[in-house]
Amino acid sequence: MKNGTLYIVGFAIIAIMCLGFLAYGATQGYDFGGADDGAEGVVEEVDPDYEPWWNG
Repeated sequence: MKNGTLYIVGFAIIAIMCLGFLAYGATQGYDFGGADDGAEGVVEEVDPDYEPWWNG
């Protein structure tokens, strides 16, 4: 096989594996929350009277 073909096959295998992991996580009901969601709870614990200066 040529090097170009090996790169394409390798990329395809990695892409299929990534899609499989994403599909598995979606079927398990995991909630992929971002860092902003976690930070909001911490800010409320540290300073319950905090008012955000911008809400967008």
